[in-house]
This record gives sequence, structure tokens and C-alpha cells, in this order.
Amino acid sequence: MSSQTETSAHLPPLPPEGRWWGNPLRENRWQVELAQLLAEPVFRGNGLPRGDNRAVVLMPGLGGGDLTLLVLANWLQRLGYRPQLCGFVANAGCSEAAMEQVERQLELLHQWDGRRVALVGHSRGGLYARALACRRPELARKRHASRQRNRRSGVLARTGMKEPSCRR
Repeated sequence: MSSQTETSAHLPPLPPEGRWWGNPLRENRWQVELAQLLAEPVFRGNGLPRGDNRAVVLMPGLGGGDLTLLVLANWLQRLGYRPQLCGFVANAGCSEAAMEQVERQLELLHQWDGRRVALVGHSRGGLYARALACRRPELARKRHASRQRNRRSGVLARTGMKEPSCRR
């Protein structure tokens, strides 16, 4: 066996020839979904209870920044809440540093009006919301479950394991 054959046996396969163009229809789906959302009566606030002017901290998912939550922030504001973006350009850094940043914001918002703050997070932001609600229950209104948590709970139920609780 030649040395070239031995070396190529340990290398990953080469990509197919030609340029990969992705799936443009799937990648541009967000535009259609946004148009559908804007047409929904719920987005206009029809038939929904008004908010109590409570602060709501919004936390984006992995790699996302505050800009990804502007539509949600606008909707919450029209419903009568005070949405607050957490100041992430991209949620890609150290989780502990990010949570400390949001925790300081929670403390300031709680001091400002004396009420607990609602936490809403998408994906990784949802994990932050849950951790902060456990860490500082006196500041957070309640835990908002993320889709990942619900999926994990189903797995835990099937295996007989219990969901971890907030511990200090």
C-alpha cells in the first residue's frame, strides 16, 4: 500500500465539486413568517389583556443580539409593558458574564419601581432567564419556560428522572 493511500484513509471526505448555494427558499423563510405575524390580530393586540407597565427583560438566543427582539419589544410595549433589551450585540460570549450583566439590570429595574421584573428569553436567553429566576427570585417575577426546557422535561419524564430545581 502506498503512503498516499494510507494518508487519505485518515482524512475526511472532500466536499462535492462545485459551489454550494445553500437553500435560498428556506433561508429567506423569515420574511414570509414576519409578514404572517404582522397580519395576525394578536400582533395588533386585539382581544388581549393590557399589561401593568411592568418591566420585561428580553434576552436573545445564541449568536443573536438585541436587534433580533425589536419586533417582540414593540409588541410588548403596545400591550402596556416596559420591555428592556439586555444590551447584547451578540449572545456569544461567556454565559456567566452575560448573566452578571443582566442581573445588574434586574437590580436597577427592581429598585426603580419596586416590583419584580419579568424575564423572557429565546433559546440560550431562555436558559439565562431560568437561571436568573433561580438565582434571584426576589427580582424575577416568574420563570418563563423555554422550548428546550419543555423538550428536556419530556426526556426526563420518559427516563424517570426529575427536573432539577432551583437550589442555592
